[in-house]
Parts: sequence; C-alpha cells; structure tokens
Amino acid sequence: MSPQKLIQNHIDLNWMRSFFKTKPNIILFIFIIILGGCEKENSACYLKGVVRHIYTKVPLSGFEVSLEERRSGWNSPSYTFLNKTTTNANGEFTFKIETIHDDGTFGVGVSFPSIFDSTKITCQFGGHVIYVDPNKLNFPHIIELTPLGFISTFASDSTWEKLSVDTIIVSSPFETAKLIRGKGRAEFHVDPNQYSTFSWYYLKNGVKGNAISKQIYVPNSVKSNESSGCLFYEIKF
Repeated sequence: MSPQKLIQNHIDLNWMRSFFKTKPNIILFIFIIILGGCEKENSACYLKGVVRHIYTKVPLSGFEVSLEERRSGWNSPSYTFLNKTTTNANGEFTFKIETIHDDGTFGVGVSFPSIFDSTKITCQFGGHVIYVDPNKLNFPHIIELTPLGFISTFASDSTWEKLSVDTIIVSSPFETAKLIRGKGRAEFHVDPNQYSTFSWYYLKNGVKGNAISKQIYVPNSVKSNESSGCLFYEIKF
C-alpha cells in the first residue's frame, strides 16, 4: 500500500473515532430511528397510549378503545375496523398492528357504550377519536375524555339591574368563565352525578365584589342513548 493511501486511511480512522466520541447523541438517535421504525409489510408494530380525564389528567381504566384504519378512496375515505381492547388500571392500551399501508392512517378512540348505565364510569364521559400517522406509531398517544356533567349558568335581567354591572366571573372545579350582560350563559363540564363547588363574583368599576360559593349537584347530561340535557342554574347575589 502506498504511503499516501496509508495516510488517508489513518485520517479516515481518526475522523470516525472523533465523530463517535464527540457526537454520541447523533449516533444514538440514528440507532433508535433504525430500530424504532416499522416495515410496511411483514413486521408487526405496536400502537400504545393512555385514556385520561381532560381536566385532572387522571388515567381512566375500564374504557373500551377501538382501532380502525382509514384509507383514501376515489370519492371518500374507507374505514376498516381492526381491533378493540380495554384500558388497564393505569388507563393504558396497546394494539399490535400487522400491516401498514402507504395511504392509511389509524383511528383510535373511545365511543359511548351501546348500553347506557349511569352508574358506570364508562357512561360518565363523552367519546373521542384521534388519528395516528403510521410514521408516528412510537409516539405516546393520549386520548382525553370530557366528563358529562353539563351545567349552564346565567343571571336574570333583574340581577343585572340590581347590581348595575356588566361582568360576573363564574368558576367551576375545572374552569373559569365570564357572564356578560346581554350575552347569554357560561357553560361548564364537570364530573357528573355529584356535588361540585361553584363560585362567582361581580366586577364593578374594577372592584371585585364579595365571592359566593355553592355546592351544586350536576347530573349526567346524557339520560340514555337517545336523549340528553343540560342543567340550567341561575346565579344570584
């Protein structure tokens, strides 16, 4: 081997040693990408996630999660049911995916139970679906469900006249909203079939009035698979 070739090989070897020594994070990232990717055919992948409360972030167990594939078509997308499972004690679910198509995405969601039973937690939250890109199966997937306790607060015309204000601030256990004179109601979702603490106060010339707190029982807004409603509650001072 010529002296020039030996020098070149030595330079290349030193460069590689230097690269691996100074760029370990890049090497690790490339390694993860190679191992974490899924082949289009004949290689199973896993889609994992968790179902949780949209406000408290508490995981929800015992919820049925369905997996479907949505593929593009000539006129409209086609949907194919693939599998279903139930969340564990930590709200987690896992699906094994055998085949991935280039024109498809995966729909993962929790739907309202076909048989209504207000005593079960699965009937106390609304359904929700997310769509997952096949190239992002290894990402953590979170489905957040909204509780079905639904309350609409309002103030009467006489209350507005009595207070001579334009704004009332109302707070639920999870959210805060404004009641504006002449602009209707403030609506909240809370955990159903239980008492929740609400509070409100008015603003007058930039000064905060005395706050009032009430324990309000909010039922499940869904009465059955065919009917639902909202609790209307008048704010008084």
